[in-house]
Amino acid sequence: MTAAAAPPAGGGAPAGGGAPPPPGGRARTAWWWPWSIVAAAVGWNLVNLRALTLSVPYDNDSSLHEQMVRFATAQLRAGHLPLMSWFPFLGAGSPQFLHYQSLPAMLTGALGLLTGPDVAFRWSLYLLVSLWPISVYLSARAFGAGRPAAAASAAMAPFLMSAPGVGDEHGAYVWHG
Repeated sequence: MTAAAAPPAGGGAPAGGGAPPPPGGRARTAWWWPWSIVAAAVGWNLVNLRALTLSVPYDNDSSLHEQMVRFATAQLRAGHLPLMSWFPFLGAGSPQFLHYQSLPAMLTGALGLLTGPDVAFRWSLYLLVSLWPISVYLSARAFGAGRPAAAASAAMAPFLMSAPGVGDEHGAYVWHG
């Protein structure tokens, strides 16, 4: 094989300087159909979980998380960093933001400066749970699953259930009123 006929180093464009041929319709279809399944799962969640945007008393950990968002919003509004504050709403109080998962509460609390802490909490819960199939799809792809398997995982994600009702399922995040 001569140097002129050798393939380019790095597998880039052909030696003639032209771009490789665009992918055909089949390659484009192979890309979009799994995403359409993921979009259907997200659409199902957005419709099915729309009541999460309403104000309700929570009977699970969400009551503590919502209070942490309220506290973070109040601290940020007063010009204080929530990490350096005493959280008096749990037992006799604690440095909750130093000993627990505080970044989500602080980010949602910062959003609460614009919308109010309760609205920020409810809408972040709604959007994060509704968009969860996207995370399932991308995680499956990152772990080496093919597009069909990743799309099937994302499509099944909204329907997962467990006997105790904890874990990555809607029942662990939504109010059961």
